[in-house]
Order: sequence, then structure tokens, then C-alpha cells
Amino acid sequence: MSGPCFFPLASDTRPPSTQTYYRININVNGFHSYSKIIVLGNATLVFDISSRVNPFSSAIYFD
Repeated sequence: MSGPCFFPLASDTRPPSTQTYYRININVNGFHSYSKIIVLGNATLVFDISSRVNPFSSAIYFD
């Protein structure tokens, strides 16, 4: 198969209310496989980003 391949994508009109698992079924010239499974959901993610000062100027020495 050469050149770009374009496949129609399905779309969900409603966001998932719980965790929803998705994977793509791939069929090309008799070859059949599935993509990796991804999990989508509408839960709020709690995370923190912080900055740390690097205490080393150029190298770390060990005895």
C-alpha cells in the first residue's frame, strides 16, 4: 500500500459519563489487528506542577 490512507472516523455526540474504553479495529488487505486500548472519561484530574532549583552547577562527584 503506498500513499496516504484516509479512514472515516466515528464520533460520539455525548461525552462518556463513566470510563469508556476505545480501540480501533484495523483491516488492511486481509491483515487484521487492533490498536492499543485507551480509556476516556469525564473525571476531573488533580495534578500539581512545581519548579525545583537545580543545586548542581555542572557535575556531581561521588566518593
